Amino acid sequence: MYKTIFISIYFSFIAIFCLPIQAKEKHIYENGYLADIQIQQSYSSSYVAGIGSGSSQNIFYPLVKVNGITYVGQTSSKLKDWIVGQQIKVRFNKEQTTMYLKRDKGGDFGIEVVKRVMGNEIHK
Repeated sequence: MYKTIFISIYFSFIAIFCLPIQAKEKHIYENGYLADIQIQQSYSSSYVAGIGSGSSQNIFYPLVKVNGITYVGQTSSKLKDWIVGQQIKVRFNKEQTTMYLKRDKGGDFGIEVVKRVMGNEIHK
């Protein structure tokens, strides 16, 4: 019986302390601010069996300034957690094709980056 307990403790020790433990990747956020949110309405229509229908959807283009670069994003979700002119924490994926705005209540809001502009010149 003691041998079984010893073997259980031994393997538990090996599993806990000797196997490599992978640390959760820590995200590094940069300071920026939400310069503007441009809104464009997108229309789509369809025609099936003599019946036509149309719908519209808002597309939001947030402009986020970080270190002298303005990142123009595109999302169909309204940015309810932020106000234009507000300081924000932002991080980017490796390719800088997606930016993640840090929410005050935890988590991130991912937005596709469609344009990067150096300085203040924005032409959409």
